[in-house]
Amino acid sequence: MLLAIVWLVRTDLLQDWQSTLPPDAPNAFAINIAPYEVENYLSQLDEQGINRSEAYPIMRGRLGEINGENARERETNGDTDATRRELNLTWHKGCQFTMRCFLVTGAGLMVCR
Repeated sequence: MLLAIVWLVRTDLLQDWQSTLPPDAPNAFAINIAPYEVENYLSQLDEQGINRSEAYPIMRGRLGEINGENARERETNGDTDATRRELNLTWHKGCQFTMRCFLVTGAGLMVCR
């Protein structure tokens, strides 16, 4: 009985989530593509007529500051997990914002502002 309930809830959640996606949403992604390989990779997808989005690099990082305020000390709505763990951060050349990133010497930490 419990298994049937779990299956129904899972199915319902997936259907709700899928209904929010656009019809042409990609269902695959590629990882570990070196910067010098990106252009060739995208060209191959285009040549094969594969509908794709732009390539967005991802880097792992932690929030150190938000608008000059220590992220861990910032008041949140009870969700402090994002300030205490690594996040997958993406960026794109055409972003409307500017971000300065620098390594903190000896700390193995990258700070972006």
